[in-house]
Amino acid sequence: NTVNLREIYLEKYSEDSNKFTERLHKFLILDKVFGMASKALSLITEQDKLFLTSKIITDIRPIFTTDSPLLDVAGAVILHNLKIEYRHQDEKLEFYVSLDIDDIEKLKEQLLRAENKNNVLKAILSKSDISHFNTD
Repeated sequence: NTVNLREIYLEKYSEDSNKFTERLHKFLILDKVFGMASKALSLITEQDKLFLTSKIITDIRPIFTTDSPLLDVAGAVILHNLKIEYRHQDEKLEFYVSLDIDDIEKLKEQLLRAENKNNVLKAILSKSDISHFNTD
């Protein structure tokens, strides 16, 4: 049996070349994904005001009678204060908004609508084979 060194060399070189091509392809895919993720992060964080967190503080405020020297509690009001923290030009800021129960219902409806829009748009992107990036 004659060993053909040329064939062995070409076979080995071909295997190495295929591995290199496969690795290069994987690297280019990763580079594309990380590049897109970097651009997405840049788009997200370049907003003027970036939401950080929120909290609702609820309390009861008593209503005192004015005609009695004993200061009896005649009633009470339930108040809700929405605290929103956000980032603006590398500074963490906050503000408060007073809400009643109707405001809370309206806010819940708007948040649900935004969530539904998000799901519809994600489905469209998925069907179109377009990558999308979560902000979580």
